[in-house]
Amino acid sequence: MSFVDSDNVDNDEGLKDQASQLLKASGFNIDQDSVSYRVLLSKLKASNDLRDELLSSIFTGDSIGERELKSLISLSPVAQQLSTIEPLQPKSTKPLFSQVYAEFLAHKINKDKLSLKMQQSYERMHIVWLALVEDKPIDSYTKQDIGRFIDRCFELPRMNIGPYNKMTWEQRLEVDAPDEDLQSPKSVQQYHKWVIYLGIYTGARRGELVQLRKSDVKLDKESRRHYLIITDEHATQKLKTAHSKRLIPLHNALIDAGFIEYVKSCEDRVFYELSNVEVVTGWMPRHMASLSIPPTNEFDHIRSFHSLRHTFITKSMSEPNVNINLLQQVVGHEISSFGITSNYTHKVTDIKNLIPIIDAFEV
Repeated sequence: MSFVDSDNVDNDEGLKDQASQLLKASGFNIDQDSVSYRVLLSKLKASNDLRDELLSSIFTGDSIGERELKSLISLSPVAQQLSTIEPLQPKSTKPLFSQVYAEFLAHKINKDKLSLKMQQSYERMHIVWLALVEDKPIDSYTKQDIGRFIDRCFELPRMNIGPYNKMTWEQRLEVDAPDEDLQSPKSVQQYHKWVIYLGIYTGARRGELVQLRKSDVKLDKESRRHYLIITDEHATQKLKTAHSKRLIPLHNALIDAGFIEYVKSCEDRVFYELSNVEVVTGWMPRHMASLSIPPTNEFDHIRSFHSLRHTFITKSMSEPNVNINLLQQVVGHEISSFGITSNYTHKVTDIKNLIPIIDAFEV
């Protein structure tokens, strides 16, 4: 979606006109007195300011600033905000979940001949659902509701070991159980942890991380440093651009946290449970919400997994004497000379040359 004519959008009326055109073009109908509408105006103002900064960097010849601002604009905060706004819907006339559950269970018993054990399992999940999720009309539940429920179930203690086997479900929901006692498979906890760690310390894209193979984690014999190779050699691996194929030395923080030991425990794929990048898209906002992390930063930019990449690039570029050419190679950007002799702008293959970029990054 392209921006509409933005003349005179610095005042309130101009912003409202721009918002009206965007909403009309996208088929949305939003009450102008609603919180969603006020948030949209704020996002539009932030996007317009960002556009003006980009134009200024272009006219002044600030190539580094231009590249970084273009990366920020690629987040399309207004478009993302619009995608989260639902058209106004009439009040649901469907029955509540609690009202249809008995009918649903009877149907399952008759159709699937559920055993008594399976019936008890359904009943347990029903109790937990009602404890964790608001009882609403059945057509009002969203994917986010279901995702949060599944996340919370993984955090429950196993009911077949003491002392949890003697607790009520209400007590199990409140207990602070150690990791080894949780329902969550160890692999589920691990891939959430390592995908986020890798995003923080490598600046890699989520799609590049999801498709990693065990063979993509290598040890450089000369520097004795482990590194990732971002590649499309496997049939199911894809790269965003030709520049995306690259080597990324592993930050010492990843090594110290035990990433190599985790990789050794894998079979083929490093994150075999992740079927596609949208899985990460789904649970990342839920993790942030569980940690009370606001969905936007102080500049009204939406926080997402991709924000980790922007943070890595921004902080690395702020380091004194940073070699922009090498940083571009680490993050998979097209190599630009910035006035450097072209002989020094080819892609390097020695890990030792890229290690300083990674080691200079600090959280």
